[in-house]
Amino acid sequence: MTMSTSGGVDRMLSELTSRGLPRTRARLFAAEKMVLAVGDVRLILSIRDEPLSGRREALLALDTAPVVSEPALLNEVRDAVRERDEKVSTLVLRLPPEVEPTDTFVGKRATQYIVAGPDVRTVTESGEWTLRPYGPENHDAVAALLREALELGYRTTVPDVPVPDVGEFVESLLNSDGVTVFTAYHRDTFAGHATVVTDEDELTGAPQLELFDQFVLREWRGTAAGGLLASAAVGRARSAGHALRGHVVGDNPHSEAVTARLLAAGWHRAESYWAVPLSGGADA
Repeated sequence: MTMSTSGGVDRMLSELTSRGLPRTRARLFAAEKMVLAVGDVRLILSIRDEPLSGRREALLALDTAPVVSEPALLNEVRDAVRERDEKVSTLVLRLPPEVEPTDTFVGKRATQYIVAGPDVRTVTESGEWTLRPYGPENHDAVAALLREALELGYRTTVPDVPVPDVGEFVESLLNSDGVTVFTAYHRDTFAGHATVVTDEDELTGAPQLELFDQFVLREWRGTAAGGLLASAAVGRARSAGHALRGHVVGDNPHSEAVTARLLAAGWHRAESYWAVPLSGGADA
């Protein structure tokens, strides 16, 4: 769809705002030529090199529900993305929480996001369990655990891709503005950490906080460490007046069990992201 005339731009803005996008975001997407029109479907397209693996991905949002239910439409979207950038290897489709792909859909769930609801119960420091601020004295322990978590995530979501070196990314993350790290201790022993990142919704631009990572050392799993770290993250978001997002990686019985446990604890299902190879047909 061309947007060379004011009438074309106005129609596009009207179409995007009618789908729930704030007008400022609609203008941004139109100006940056991020709108992909396939028939009556309007998709917001963002192409990037995945920061750790370097794999070129096309993130698609907005009218994604019909794409995961109509194989012919998926192939049209593949062709349209290929015309934009032939180096893209993977489509990543953002689905709203009420949408699940049909059984014929060829993609796999990469990430399920969840949002902490008002009923999520929090706990406080007690007895021998305490929270300590992140600093030079526990940097090495936090960085090592964060590296382990990221490497595990890659092995889970893209088992056919070699695990990249995540060391530089870890250091960049820990030194970034807008990142808060909580550490849990049993007496004077480090047990785990949680990393909360200031973020915004990629469609609406609404501010939010993301529980980027929470990881507890194996010997301390099943103890108070996990609840203490999660409570610190929830408390941080509530004090800032923002939603706290968490995520579960993978598409397997373990990830489904983790999601079910969180939903039972008062978290709510949010958007999910599904990875689809750019090559191949609908019956691949």
